[in-house]
Amino acid sequence: MRRIAAHYIYWRRVYKMSYIELDDDGIFNGIFPLYGEIAGTEFYDGLLIPVNEPGRLAELNGLSGLFHKISQLDITKNVFAGNTVYVYRIHCDKIYAV
Repeated sequence: MRRIAAHYIYWRRVYKMSYIELDDDGIFNGIFPLYGEIAGTEFYDGLLIPVNEPGRLAELNGLSGLFHKISQLDITKNVFAGNTVYVYRIHCDKIYAV
């Protein structure tokens, strides 16, 4: 089990202070509120986005109006519990694989 927390997560909408839960095979289980410390949870500042088509993130170039662009591109629409996903972190003006 892998838990990845952040200040913000975008999956069809914005979640504040939550975590993404993946099983041992990288299968997406969902997003859950982070009420306190959970042992073994990774925490990143910035924004996390779970996607199953990582190439679509290139369409975000130039991060101004980020939330508008993300929702307009609907890059998380095909992410469902039970899918293998890639998690990316957006911080300042860079996109990182997590």
